[in-house]
Amino acid sequence: MAGFVLDIYIEWIVRFVLRFAREFGAERWPIHQAKVTGAFCPKVGYGCEKAEINYTYSIDGETHLGSNVKPFIVSNSARKYAEQFPKGKRITVRVKPSNPSFSVLVDSENAVEIF
Repeated sequence: MAGFVLDIYIEWIVRFVLRFAREFGAERWPIHQAKVTGAFCPKVGYGCEKAEINYTYSIDGETHLGSNVKPFIVSNSARKYAEQFPKGKRITVRVKPSNPSFSVLVDSENAVEIF
């Protein structure tokens, strides 16, 4: 049983570090508006819970797809986070100037940040 609890924390730490590395420096990237195409919490057999937010945005007339996967320790927190992003909601993303197909979601001020 301890192994199943430990894997939750290990995966959460790994995903947190990878997410931090992916978003590092993004605060300087231009802001663009995007539209949510879906938000859900994939069912997991082991490891931490995750909320996935999918969205689209346009740069110079070209449509791009983006995805934000955020790890959580508590599944209820993942569900609450995903519920903040109903399909069609306008959200803010930061887009990498040298690669417009690379973006990161700017979390809303009221986003649930519980592990």
